[in-house]
Amino acid sequence: MLALLMILATFTGAGTAHSDDRFVVVTDSHGVGHFGEELARWLRNRPATKFNFTASGASAPAQWNNGLFTTPCGFHDDSSIAKPEPRKCHKLLTPKLAAVWKRQGARQHDERRITVIVLGTNYGLDPSTRKMQLADTEKLATTAMTESDRCFWVGPPNMRRKHGFDADGVKYKVELVTEALAAAAKATGKPVCQLIDSRSYSHYPKNGDGIHYHWPGSTDAEQLLRSAEWADSVAKQIDLFLGAE
Repeated sequence: MLALLMILATFTGAGTAHSDDRFVVVTDSHGVGHFGEELARWLRNRPATKFNFTASGASAPAQWNNGLFTTPCGFHDDSSIAKPEPRKCHKLLTPKLAAVWKRQGARQHDERRITVIVLGTNYGLDPSTRKMQLADTEKLATTAMTESDRCFWVGPPNMRRKHGFDADGVKYKVELVTEALAAAAKATGKPVCQLIDSRSYSHYPKNGDGIHYHWPGSTDAEQLLRSAEWADSVAKQIDLFLGAE
């Protein structure tokens, strides 16, 4: 049944009620590698779609709220430029999500605005920081809900490094995101930012550092495959939700 829904989602695409979809996608280091490349490919191939895609290695919601963090490994892509080739890390000042949307300009006609947030991997597990991380996540989700018509939060994938990136660590992080998204919806009265739980769609490759599925420059076949599987499944889920509108 799930396979059928995914096939249907491929054909429903952005739906027929909107002349254009404009996406803003913000990610951590997962977006620098092949996972991010596949998401950008999906957006480029999607009909009537414009996008702005920014990856900031080591980032969490706080960095997208304050606009003060310079990552040594960032990446930017958007629909106004040719596909960057090859992909590689760049030093990048992580922008505020609100500022990224402001740069998109005024809404065009019946344009539908969509925020995709791929964050959560870089949460710490220290109980003393949980309240702050919840507040940062709620604030970022609130910004997304305010600046766009739809919001999708892609949770961290299955990983296998001990002390924060194993199954228990990822479970903690997904639960934190879930709690914060519910709080943001309650506070704003807006539809909840849709959580896409990556654990359902991700399989960590045999070779890797236990966190990243792929790093720019790697030609490891399984890393490329697993990254693409995760990205394709996320894209199909987003199209499924959007196509139902």
